[in-house]
Amino acid sequence: MENVEIKISRKGVIIKTLSRAEVLKGIESGDLQGDDHFWLPGMKEWGLLKDFKPTPEPSANSRKRVSYITSRQLAYLRFLGVVPPLGERTLFEDAGRLIDETHDKGDYRGGWVFYRIVHHPDLYQQELKSYLTDELPAEFKAYVRTQVIDSTQKLTKPIIAQVFDSIQAVSPFWWHLDNRLETAYAELKKSHPACCDGTPVRDYGELVESLHSYVRSKVIGCSGVLTKTKVVSVIQALCVKDQNWMNKSGRNELFWGELKQMYPACCDGRSPSPKEEVVEPKKIGRVSVGEPVKSSGCLILVFALGAGLMTIWGLALR
Repeated sequence: MENVEIKISRKGVIIKTLSRAEVLKGIESGDLQGDDHFWLPGMKEWGLLKDFKPTPEPSANSRKRVSYITSRQLAYLRFLGVVPPLGERTLFEDAGRLIDETHDKGDYRGGWVFYRIVHHPDLYQQELKSYLTDELPAEFKAYVRTQVIDSTQKLTKPIIAQVFDSIQAVSPFWWHLDNRLETAYAELKKSHPACCDGTPVRDYGELVESLHSYVRSKVIGCSGVLTKTKVVSVIQALCVKDQNWMNKSGRNELFWGELKQMYPACCDGRSPSPKEEVVEPKKIGRVSVGEPVKSSGCLILVFALGAGLMTIWGLALR
């Protein structure tokens, strides 16, 4: 801005064209008078020299833009139980720091992924659409695999969409419920019974217990607690990737690898010493742990637990 030419007039006659520094110097020396007029590019009319400012007014484009907290940041902080000190006037950078500081105290993001689409569908429209059209159908298909196998009719995405639409017509927010998968399965049995007429997976509970025992035979003293819910979540995630993973050799290792990705805190302990090792489940009835059993043309995993397994180290599933 120093090279801007400023015109100086006195009694209606332009007497000089100066730079900003020269104008300031002329005012200081007395060569220019307060009742002289000045004009520079951008001014609508001449101004009195006594009103001349040492530095130019910043233009609208040159002013630093101040970014405030976004609606998504505000929603997330409220979910975390954090109240921004200035509310909606909190700066964007300060909101980011608050989120980072809260994350340092624990991992809250898992619950937020579902919470945000339930409580803030307007802010997360794309995420909601993705959940209803992709993620929830995949979860439901995996859930059905834990209930029945070898059904007459294949469970396809269009069938799942029909089931969801039927429930939606009666209860628009059914997918908010904790028992949404059970609700959808009941509707599936009613509207498409051929998708549910296969062999019930009666030994699913034993599978959960066996996998839990397998993990504890590998590692103990972890920072995270391996609950039944977490075991089921890992099983369902594996079913989404490969519906036949249970029938493959090395299924325990597959489960272990997926568990480390989903719940690393349940795998960060130490290997048990010989005295601490969990006793391997003994053979009970027709099969032992890990043996596949053929039933209705399909291999079903049946896992039996030793009678004293659940008392060792208090490994009661929660």
